[in-house]
Amino acid sequence: MSSEPAEVRPLAIAATPAQPDTSLPPAAIVTAFRVCGRNVELPLSIEQASFTFGAASAPAVDLTLDGEGISRLHAIIQRRGPKLRILDQRSTNGTYYRGKPDPDFEIAAGDVFEITHKRIRLLALDEPLRLLRPRLQWAIGLRAHADVDQALEDVASDAPLLFVGPRHCEQRALAEEIHRRSPYRQRDLVVSPFAFATPAEYETKLDHAERGTLYLDLTDADPDKIAMPARFIARLFGGTIRPIVVARDQEQAQRLIGADALGLRAIRLPPLDSRRDEIPKLLDALLLQAGSGDGDELLPLDVLGESNVDALKMYAWSNNFDDLRRIVPRLHSLLTNGCKLRASARSFGCSVAAQRDALKRLGIKLASVDDEPADDDGDERAPEAVPLGDEGPVIPLDPPTK
Repeated sequence: MSSEPAEVRPLAIAATPAQPDTSLPPAAIVTAFRVCGRNVELPLSIEQASFTFGAASAPAVDLTLDGEGISRLHAIIQRRGPKLRILDQRSTNGTYYRGKPDPDFEIAAGDVFEITHKRIRLLALDEPLRLLRPRLQWAIGLRAHADVDQALEDVASDAPLLFVGPRHCEQRALAEEIHRRSPYRQRDLVVSPFAFATPAEYETKLDHAERGTLYLDLTDADPDKIAMPARFIARLFGGTIRPIVVARDQEQAQRLIGADALGLRAIRLPPLDSRRDEIPKLLDALLLQAGSGDGDELLPLDVLGESNVDALKMYAWSNNFDDLRRIVPRLHSLLTNGCKLRASARSFGCSVAAQRDALKRLGIKLASVDDEPADDDGDERAPEAVPLGDEGPVIPLDPPTK
């Protein structure tokens, strides 16, 4: 169990009054291709009007992609305002759009096309989508590239979304980030309850969400006790609002929403106990986000030693990211004070015994209190630091806006 008490507070977001005549921002310029599932991104300079693409090495082509069946010069890509024109160059295995061979077509940000008989998928990204991808990695998995790219494709489709998973897996923060990178970003994200006292309340909520995004968390809704108003569901899925629905599983969503749940693009947010090897990198990212302390420079988490880092990996994390964020201030006080218990306790505002006990509950055992010998823990010194790996930068989601 976590050493810190849980705090669950309802979070409210002020909604902008409905403005049905507000036009959406124009389509953004494509700045990169994401090769789906391969952790490969091909940048497209906005200063360049045309690109050659294929398996040949630079400078023979502007964009090089290795893969079975890709011709040395596979296609030419031309800018057409915010869109791109894809011109197949009589490639051996073809270029495909919307499931069919097509030698000449246009795509916009969020569109997917395929190359070769292996159907290698390329997703066109604008800058908002590029910035969203590492945020999806944070919530879905740092190495889950296929799942992250599929989620990015689902988000880019502008279709209604369903977040599936246990509580505290960044659902709300991820919804805010998706909304912030969407065509509806000029309006506020509207957060709706799953139960209303009067029909006027849900009509008002829907009015505020018109031509915007509505976040509906059904995690605590019991399908045997709650009946979602039919008029609310009909208007929510009527096409003028983008729903982001949260549920424990798809069955719960379908029982509460009905047939409209079948049109939701499901994005699974896994619990942290299925991502144990990523815990150190997630914590390191949150520690950096926490800012500077009053003591020494922030030390990396791996200075705690391999056994302590392994203990953090194996901690229960029953409240998932809420538990991660809850312990960060305590770890931050330790790592900005040279891993010295007495100094870190003073920085955190607690007694040495309380700091030691809280760290023990996380599985962290330190050898001494500053220069004093340890008591019942013996005087075993921490082992050498264990590297955390290098899978690229980890960008945490910001907590939900209050």
